[in-house]
Amino acid sequence: GHILEHFHERELKGHILPMLHKCLQDGGLLDIIVPNFVWHSQLVLQGNDEMAVKYCFGRGLDEYDFHKTGWTPKLAIKWLTEAGFVVESIDADSCIYIKARKKV
Repeated sequence: GHILEHFHERELKGHILPMLHKCLQDGGLLDIIVPNFVWHSQLVLQGNDEMAVKYCFGRGLDEYDFHKTGWTPKLAIKWLTEAGFVVESIDADSCIYIKARKKV
């Protein structure tokens, strides 16, 4: 969980998602959990700006605790489909939970 948001979109689309696709057998299942940028946006609209920014960009607990990419359910489906996956399920709350299968 919570790894893919630490890569820039260029890295995700050019290297990470293709590598994950290559590593899985045909029909293999990829489970993803990423922060939901839509939820962060709703926090701002509710007046919880500090919490939204902290969760959106990382809490800064160490040099690696920052996010380079914001994920939304719509972007998750787009990026995974472009990488050769079929999104089987997607649930969104503060995080997006995705099950995507490598196309056969």
